[in-house]
Amino acid sequence: MSILDAIIFGIIQGLTEFLPISSTAHIVITQLILGTTFPGLAFEIYLHLASVLAVIIYFRKDLVAVIIGFFSFFKTRSAENRVHFLFAIYIIIATIITGVLGILLGDFVGETMKTPTFIAVTLFITGLGLVFIENFIGTVTVQKKK
Repeated sequence: MSILDAIIFGIIQGLTEFLPISSTAHIVITQLILGTTFPGLAFEIYLHLASVLAVIIYFRKDLVAVIIGFFSFFKTRSAENRVHFLFAIYIIIATIITGVLGILLGDFVGETMKTPTFIAVTLFITGLGLVFIENFIGTVTVQKKK
């Protein structure tokens, strides 16, 4: 993989990570278009770690508040700290579940979920879900406010 390929993958990751679309799917699509493959998962993991670093930097004040609130809840049991405590617990639980599923489904993810057909079908389903939410759920919410 060339430096230009790495820059292109970084741009694709940066543009798609924070949208309601699959950044991984777009990375795989970019690989297919460029005719490039990653030498293992290391580069893909690096791309996702860069996204996590961007989130940490952007939300650093909120993260510090959650961490302080998490540990302060044990001492004060205040309502504000309870919110931070529960949020941290939810993040921990979600991380554990995701890690376990990643370990259990690792082979399936590596082989099946990165095929062009699977990506096309899942992006289509995601698109349908977004259209449904925009046209039906959004309308219901707006009507209730009136």
